Amino acid sequence: MTTDTRLHPDDTLRRDVVPRRLVLGLLGPPVVWAVHFLAIYGVVALTCWAGLSRWTLLGLAGQAAVVLAATLVALALIGWAGWTAYGAWSAARADEEAPGWQAYAGRAGALLSGLFALAVVLETVPAFVLPTCG
Repeated sequence: MTTDTRLHPDDTLRRDVVPRRLVLGLLGPPVVWAVHFLAIYGVVALTCWAGLSRWTLLGLAGQAAVVLAATLVALALIGWAGWTAYGAWSAARADEEAPGWQAYAGRAGALLSGLFALAVVLETVPAFVLPTCG
């Protein structure tokens, strides 16, 4: 009688995917925040420079509408990265053979997602409160 010494497919998948999930969960939110930051300030600066600050879209000032759309996309991407980090954290906690740093990195990624989501929301507020071109 022979015994199968190969790993179960779930074990192989878990060990291969968790580090990729951790990289996405740790690096995704700050990269999305940075791109969002540059994009909204670039849009506002370009529309002010070109004299397009008075256009409207769906009842909102055009710049505010673009900032809102960029913010929703950024929050969705950060939420996805946070969910991915949480999944990696859960997988690392469930796997007794996983190194301790994987669970720590997964938890850190999930918490950082919340922090960067808050940063995205806070950098969006001035588009609705302050005059954009002055």
